[in-house]
Amino acid sequence: VKGDDSGVLFNLAVLLEDRRADHAQAEVLYRRALESDEEDVNVLVNLALLLQHKRQAYGEAEAFFQKAYEVDATRGDVLLNYALFMEDVRGDMHAAKTLYEQALQQDEHDVMALCHFGGLLLRTHNVEHAEALFRQAKEIDEPTASQLISIRQQAAAQHPLEA
Repeated sequence: VKGDDSGVLFNLAVLLEDRRADHAQAEVLYRRALESDEEDVNVLVNLALLLQHKRQAYGEAEAFFQKAYEVDATRGDVLLNYALFMEDVRGDMHAAKTLYEQALQQDEHDVMALCHFGGLLLRTHNVEHAEALFRQAKEIDEPTASQLISIRQQAAAQHPLEA
């Protein structure tokens, strides 16, 4: 790919990552896209997720999540993915809780944020509040919420935190 159009590089990276599972080349293209536009939130989040899930390069992933957050702390996908990272990778429940709350301030109907925040609350033994969030999510999108709630309930049972 010639040029420095961050959008074109981003789309090609997504194609390589999703359709060809060529994570190494996708990473190269995400990084090239950031050379063109270092504040492209889509690129920052996707690169952070790739580094987290495919390379387990957690320090770098966290830096890209943080940069995306600094660029746009109002985007639900930034807040939710960063919260999940802080909860699952860093074990920083306070930071995760804050990010989930910020995501719900942006969109109180975000089923993903409701379910994942509920899952964190289950892990920290705040069952009543978790169940309230789960009920709210089911009212919005029952099929999606039910799947996420099941996953989060299983995770909470397997990885509870001290009260």
